[in-house]
Amino acid sequence: MPPEPPRHQSPRNAKPRQSSVATWAILASAGAAIVAILLYRSSQAEEGDALSTPEAAPTAAAPAPEDDTPTSTMDSSAASNTGPPALPASATEPAATTAPGADHPGRPAGTGDAAPMSPPPIDAATLLAFEGMLRVASSETLDVYVQGVKVGPTNEWLTARCGMKFVRLAKAPGKWAEAGRSVKIRCQGATDVRIEPSP
Repeated sequence: MPPEPPRHQSPRNAKPRQSSVATWAILASAGAAIVAILLYRSSQAEEGDALSTPEAAPTAAAPAPEDDTPTSTMDSSAASNTGPPALPASATEPAATTAPGADHPGRPAGTGDAAPMSPPPIDAATLLAFEGMLRVASSETLDVYVQGVKVGPTNEWLTARCGMKFVRLAKAPGKWAEAGRSVKIRCQGATDVRIEPSP
């Protein structure tokens, strides 16, 4: 019996092989794309982490230790720059210097044979820190002005601002009885001066 001739493969059997090859090619391309996408995202995430990492904050400088050095030098320099209070325009007129003994309570300034002053009626130490007692002895009863402000009559103890002040006598407001002078009124103390009206 003669052998059968070889059968030719029909085109229908070749199509499944071609489709399977195409499917594998598509799957390989898709897998490569997925891998590329994953690698890209991974690199982007690493860059984002590097950018978001905060830099180390600079170490705060340790506070300087407090200086316990006394400020006496500063206080002394400030005190040296502080001058006497401004005097009114009338202070430019010629004025006699305060007689010796003006800053000592109980002893008038002026002539040596004058009667001793009586002590203040109150304790000057009880006054405010910026106040002092002043008594201006005079042969006439006149008004006493301190820095241009009337504080009372002569020959009586008066309360006034302490420190170097311009003191002047007047017969009436604006009618000066003498040129005036600078007097240092003791703070929380008593100060006696003698001022006579101009002839």
